[in-house]
Amino acid sequence: MKVVFFLLVLIKLVFIQQVRGEGFEGNITFVKQTFYDTTFYVFSVKNKLVRIDEENSHKQIIQSLVINTATKSITALSPSQKMYTTIFKNHVIIPCNDKVIKTNNYKLIEGYKCYQWRIKNNSENSEISMWVCALDFHFFNDVVSLLTQTDDYSGYCKFFYALPLIPGYFPILVEERTFLRESKMNIAVHDISHREISEKVFEIPGEYKCLRN
Repeated sequence: MKVVFFLLVLIKLVFIQQVRGEGFEGNITFVKQTFYDTTFYVFSVKNKLVRIDEENSHKQIIQSLVINTATKSITALSPSQKMYTTIFKNHVIIPCNDKVIKTNNYKLIEGYKCYQWRIKNNSENSEISMWVCALDFHFFNDVVSLLTQTDDYSGYCKFFYALPLIPGYFPILVEERTFLRESKMNIAVHDISHREISEKVFEIPGEYKCLRN
């Protein structure tokens, strides 16, 4: 009985650790929808390595980013041109002054209990509803912090800017509307998959040529 009890406790602890995102390894897929287009962002995560594949509506990879959150390096890959380049951080993070209103509204999304945070973006005349859940996906905050320091890729995390200031929360659904309540954009988590990722995923293919900056 003691052995069975110990195993049950161990399994429960492992499950809790996975839910909290500690040491997360696997894939997370975001779907971004606007009036004109649909784009997929597939995150592959292993230890301190993160790869982001941007795919079009036909699931063809447009470009990829390989990020090492330990060394704070960012490499962009172009499958169509078979080239890669190093992305440099060239400005500091500017704190966001938009007010984040944490409401008590919640709903289940993809099996996660998510709370609504409302953000008024006066510069773009829009309001954002961000549905977040308590998942300590530390890699995500690190990635957002790094990308916001670049010129070309800060748009990747345009509506996740508040999260680095509030670690421990992860966006499951982001809805942007105008002040007249017209839909502008929707970003939703399509899938969170815990799985082993090969380190080859983060390697630059041998046939790729370096594009000098």
